[in-house]
Amino acid sequence: MSRDDRLKIAERIATRESRAGLWHLLATPVEGVVSVKGSIETAPDAAAGETGVQDLMVAMLDKGTRRRSKRDLAEFLEDRGATTDFSSAQTRIRFSARCLSDDLQDVLGVLFEQITEPAFDEDEFQRVRSRVASNVSRQLTHTATRAGRLLSRRLYPEGHPNRSLRVEDELDLIAGTDLDRLVDFHARHVVANNPRFVIVGEIPEDLSLDELAPLEPGWTERPVIEVDDLPPPADPGTESVDIPDRPNLDIRIGHRLDLKRLDDDFLPLYVGVFALGGNFSSRLMSVVRDEMGLTYGIRSGLNGVDRYHTGHWVTSVTLSADRVDEGIRASRDVAARFLEEGVTEDELEGVKTTLVGSYEVRLETTRAIAATVLSHLERGYRLERLDTLPDEIEALSVEDVNEALSRHLSMDRLHVCSAGSAAGITRPA
Repeated sequence: MSRDDRLKIAERIATRESRAGLWHLLATPVEGVVSVKGSIETAPDAAAGETGVQDLMVAMLDKGTRRRSKRDLAEFLEDRGATTDFSSAQTRIRFSARCLSDDLQDVLGVLFEQITEPAFDEDEFQRVRSRVASNVSRQLTHTATRAGRLLSRRLYPEGHPNRSLRVEDELDLIAGTDLDRLVDFHARHVVANNPRFVIVGEIPEDLSLDELAPLEPGWTERPVIEVDDLPPPADPGTESVDIPDRPNLDIRIGHRLDLKRLDDDFLPLYVGVFALGGNFSSRLMSVVRDEMGLTYGIRSGLNGVDRYHTGHWVTSVTLSADRVDEGIRASRDVAARFLEEGVTEDELEGVKTTLVGSYEVRLETTRAIAATVLSHLERGYRLERLDTLPDEIEALSVEDVNEALSRHLSMDRLHVCSAGSAAGITRPA
């Protein structure tokens, strides 16, 4: 696909409405193959532990339906060289499929069957719960995960989608969740809540979307609630979690933001933070890693910012026990100097080249195009922004970026969270 074609996606997308939801169809020159991406907003009650319940429920979607066993599903897909996949993503579930064009109608039917009619077999549930618990248990010794979870609990109140449970509490939740709770969650949350579907590739002319509408009467809308008026986070400070035999520590330094994905300041702020710590040529990497040799990896970015709720700014760095204090101090000093001086013209031009280039690369395959279209829809963007986003990035000035940085980032609000062996962890003064 040519560069001009990649940057003229929106005008070639056909949007069709069916009883199942909105479909966005993009025909491409790739012969004989189609990629499908979609999502449904589920709005789990995080305060009630429903985010973890959703994770378990989604893990059951490929384990058989009320019409087909797990083995029957596997044979159906294997015979057609097709795949389906499901994932849990905080306030929504995502699903995908990839198959030959000639099989699209049948594969979409099975995909909907998996979403709306899971078997919820007790034996399969026991295996899934054991596997999920095992995966979560491994996080007990994963310093990056523990530091990130710790920071989230300092920044967000109970019930916020971005607040993570302690690993121990998540394990208790998994152990205490039975199959009935999954069935109940599915009935209440897997409904027609902003259902979005994207199909990219060689789309059959006779594709019938209305045939895919679920027959269940519960396929109705359930509103997603925006998260506003949050109580203030804890006062800035330092907190640590001890993980024995982990001499290399993971550090998270950050604070909560006051903007959402659709706010005007999001793009210039994103670009500015990318210049600070988005890749190997960023300010933090150049100084803390290359010049000072304090770490092999340091990054800074915006996390958890959604159309419905705010997120946070976080700098992530891995440090050996004997360099923790020096590394944290250097990271803060570089960030403070960056916010004081602002991004330079050269840095901004480099970031623009990187972001626009990576955006174009993401439009190389049917699967990547479908994922990009879906992410735009989930974020609440107009389809036209698929074509205009590179121009919006190019149009940003140094003043735009530095003003956004000044409005939203503050060194005085930073929290520092560490995970690793206790001997190397910085304690609060």
